[in-house]
Amino acid sequence: MVEQLVYTKLTLFLEQNPAAAKAIVNKAVLAKKARAAARSAREMARRKTALSGLSLPGKLSDCSGRRPEECELFIVEGDSAGGSAKLARCRENQAVLPLRGKILNVEKTSLDKIWGNAEIKAMISAFGTGILEQFSLEGSATTRSS
Repeated sequence: MVEQLVYTKLTLFLEQNPAAAKAIVNKAVLAKKARAAARSAREMARRKTALSGLSLPGKLSDCSGRRPEECELFIVEGDSAGGSAKLARCRENQAVLPLRGKILNVEKTSLDKIWGNAEIKAMISAFGTGILEQFSLEGSATTRSS
């Protein structure tokens, strides 16, 4: 009985107030997108944190040092800059990660696009820190060093 009464009164209200109906629908759609993005981010974080055995990016020239406080990561644009940086680096404590062109501006995009970007994934795995709730500087280089 309550369900039927709420249904009829709410339907009548929404028909008489299309602006309110549109605002409610827009909020619901936005909330659905946010839930989907959060779910995707949680799944990706579970699968791709530094502690879960995330593999290093293919183009990363890792350093041999095991102490994170003594290691550096140089992020360079393109393979040619990566090759030059690899030749000039100190292999003991300097790693080089060449990236392809400009990366995604993560401040202005959704989590789905961030997680789908190969360059962002390469940086996260090279840092070995995870992101969001899983972010931790503890063991970032020790879990990934050879």
